[in-house]
Amino acid sequence: RSRLAQTYLGAGRFASAAATFEDAVALGDQTASTALGMALAYIAMNRNAEAGTLLEQWRHVIPHGDLGLAMALSGQPEQAIAVLGTAISQGDNTPTMRQNLAYAYALSGHLREARMIASQDVPADKLDARVSEWALAASLGSSQLRVATLLGAPVRTDPGRAVQLAHVVPSSKPRPLYPLRLCRSYRLPLVRHLADRRRLVPHLRLPDTRFR
Repeated sequence: RSRLAQTYLGAGRFASAAATFEDAVALGDQTASTALGMALAYIAMNRNAEAGTLLEQWRHVIPHGDLGLAMALSGQPEQAIAVLGTAISQGDNTPTMRQNLAYAYALSGHLREARMIASQDVPADKLDARVSEWALAASLGSSQLRVATLLGAPVRTDPGRAVQLAHVVPSSKPRPLYPLRLCRSYRLPLVRHLADRRRLVPHLRLPDTRFR
């Protein structure tokens, strides 16, 4: 189910992704990648409170770069800045982490700080365009558009899941979501230009299959 949910997520079908991630958890999936994918689907559907609760529950398991970026997208840029800044100060000082931190600053409205951090890795002739794109992302009112842009997914209306999938749920009471084991997680760096037609998140582990 988690693979199917990830495919829905990559196709921009966020309602189907959220429901299928929930099914995966009910069936026993306890991986951090499923929790993060579910949080992203919730954010795209404006279910930020649920996403925030999920991210807080998994904050010690989801990689800091992914956690901080998801927090920023869920409307918690200040918390994201704290998570990413602490990780960087403790040695995880990579271009991906710095760019995610810069993006979190941009979403919080601190464009001067975003520009200063981004300048460590973005060429000078591309810096203005990068910061302008981030400022535009910060001004977007649509969470769906913001998440879709991040994932390189289309913005579309979700027709819902097939009936035979939507009604297959376990008969027993779903288990609570606790971090029992960690599998390979999403990677959500914001290193490349938002206007790039290629996938914005080159390290995001989504399946190659696509829904037609």
